[in-house]
This record gives sequence, structure tokens and C-alpha cells, in this order.
Amino acid sequence: MKILPAFLLPIALFALPKVASADDIHHKPFEFSGYATLGTMQIDRSDSKYRGSFLPSGGAGDYPFIGTDTVLGLQGRGTIEGSFSYMVQGVTRRWGGGNYAPKITWATLNYEVQPGLLVRVGRTNPTFFMHSDTLFVNYVREWIRPPVEVYSLSPFVNMDGIDVIYRSAVGPYLVEAQTYLGYSEFSTPYTTLKLTDLVGARVLATAESLSVQVSYANAHMATRTLPESSASLYSALSYYGFSHIKDEIEGDDARSRYASIGIRYESEVANFSGEYAKRTVSKYFPSAHAWYVSVSRRIGDFTPYYYYAHHHSDRDPIKSTTGIPAIDKGLYHAAVLKNIAQRSHAIGVRYELNKGAALKAEVIRSRPDRDSWGIFAPEDLNQNKVSDGKSINSLGLSLDVVF
Repeated sequence: MKILPAFLLPIALFALPKVASADDIHHKPFEFSGYATLGTMQIDRSDSKYRGSFLPSGGAGDYPFIGTDTVLGLQGRGTIEGSFSYMVQGVTRRWGGGNYAPKITWATLNYEVQPGLLVRVGRTNPTFFMHSDTLFVNYVREWIRPPVEVYSLSPFVNMDGIDVIYRSAVGPYLVEAQTYLGYSEFSTPYTTLKLTDLVGARVLATAESLSVQVSYANAHMATRTLPESSASLYSALSYYGFSHIKDEIEGDDARSRYASIGIRYESEVANFSGEYAKRTVSKYFPSAHAWYVSVSRRIGDFTPYYYYAHHHSDRDPIKSTTGIPAIDKGLYHAAVLKNIAQRSHAIGVRYELNKGAALKAEVIRSRPDRDSWGIFAPEDLNQNKVSDGKSINSLGLSLDVVF
């Protein structure tokens, strides 16, 4: 079991004020803020691990595991001169490879062309989903983490490039429109994914009780696996004259599109939110769509909540077979590895300690589809699936702070 890096422990002792939004325009020489989560998670299966995406990185098992949600983020921002400002953010958490190495997740030079019009150059994030801008700032949501059925559609958390943001009032709504162009990469010890020629747009409209966001992005995608993770399969394909099938598993000539719509409505009776997202990939990974609906209610310092989420795989990325049972089993295994189709019911409660700190407890019952790992991975990676549609239960606890 991994242990929490020692420098994260003091964060759990403090309740501090709210962190600023990553894309605020600042007019001070320098400001500092941050956020942190100290979390633990456990599942009720000894033969599986929670992995959080389609990548086979081990995580929470049948014992408390603090690496799933624990995170520390630090931000520095300010004005350079006149209309120029900057923003830098570093984050440490358990990344895809199982390490906690700090990473620069945000670093931009900003230019305020005129009030309401901002140009940013540098590292930001692709805004594929409604919570992309605050993906690791867990304090701002009632859940411990955004529903993985939707947010596992893309592992990309950074984008290097340029974006333009325009804000304006339209009747009772504040409308924010963003367009961006850039490059994104995500790596683990097993594989590397790249998005090039990434072009996207997002429109967010907010009023007092309602917010709606629509987003779309298109990119050229490439993926590579380490030789040792696929050498035996590729050697067998080559030996029997099926080398062309490798092009269905990895390469550099796929197209990928992401589209989503998210809605949140707050009333005196209850708060409702929902999101639908779709990933369309020409090869290498399954095209898929996912959605969730969530309801919560603030009762004093407590906010109980419930959500239902569903991830559905639309297309098998590997269509070819060889007629050789041992090789076809390997191809089937390669496809199952990338299939995270499942559905989940979650119930939890958030308790507001003070302005800047919250405790959360959450129970999730997940059911992977047949011939799918779902959001879990078997202890033995030679298994073709986690279970035949059996449910897996998880318990999560967290302390979120902003400062």
C-alpha cells in the first residue's frame, strides 16, 4: 500500500478560504492560493482494483487506499504590466503511473484585449466537460469526485497552446465563450496518448439559478504502448501474417471528437445537475457515450446527494480476427482493457466544516458490463474481464480544503 507524501499531511489540519478561479483576470503584483484533498477509498472485492480510467493502473482495493483522491494544488498569479497577467499552478497527486511527482498543470501568459476579452498562451486544460476547469478542486462540488463514467472519456488534463475567452451579459445571463487550439499528451508506464491539431470551443451561460454549458473539440490522435506490454501479441501477429491488425491497436492516424452538454439548476427545494458526453474515435479506442444525473439538497451544514451514471461503449476498436484461438484471445483482451462500460448508483453526504473546508462520505455501487473491466482492473491482468456483470461496491471518505 502506498503512503501519503509527508508534506500533504499538514493540509488536513486547516480550514481556509475559497480558491480563486483559474481564469480570473488579476490586477495585483502577486497572489497565492491553493487547494487540497485528503481522501481514502476502499472496494469490496479482493480480486480487483479501482483504476479510474481505461488505463490498467492499480488503485483502491479491499483495504483503505489514500491515493485515489488525495491531491495538493498550489497557484501563483498576478499582473506583470498593464493588461498582461500570468497564472501558474502545480499539482501533486497519484498520476497514471502510480507516482506522486509534482506537475505544472497550468502556466499562462494572459493579455486582456479589452474588458471581457482575454487571450491566454501557454498551458491550460482542454474543456471537454462541465467540471474540466476545476477537475482536482474537489471542494467546489458536493461529490468526492466527478462521476467517472463521464470523466473517464478523456484522460487529458493539460493542453499547450492558445485560447480566447469572451464574457458578456446577455439579458439575465452571463455568457462565456471560449475557443482554443493546442496539443495535449498523457503518459503512463504502459502507454502514451497524444492529441495534435486540437481545436475546441465551449459556451457557458449562467444565471442566478441555472447554468448550461456546451462544448466540442476535434483532434488528431496517436497512441503507443511500451514494447514489453504488447511484444508477444505483435510477434504472433507478425509470424502468422497478420501484422496489419496492429494498426487497429495503436498508431498515429486516428481522429478523435469530444462533445458534451451540462446543466445545473439550483432551487430552494433541491439542486439538480446532469451531463451528457460523447467520444468518437476512428480507431485504437472504442467510441463511447456517457451521462449522469444528480440531485442534492442543502440542509444546514449538510448536503446529502445521489447520482446515477452510465458509460456505454459504442464500438469495438479491434474488429479483425485471425481464426487462431490464442491470438484472438489476446486481441479480445486488448479490446476489453479499453472498455470501461458500466453503470453506478452513488449516495453521499457533504458536511461544511466552515468556509473553506468540507468533509464527505460516499458509497457507490457499480456494475461493469459483461466483457468489460468497467472502471476497475483485475489483480491478474491476464483475466479478460472483472466479473460477469456482478456489482462492485466502494466507500470513499475525504476532507477538502481551499486556501
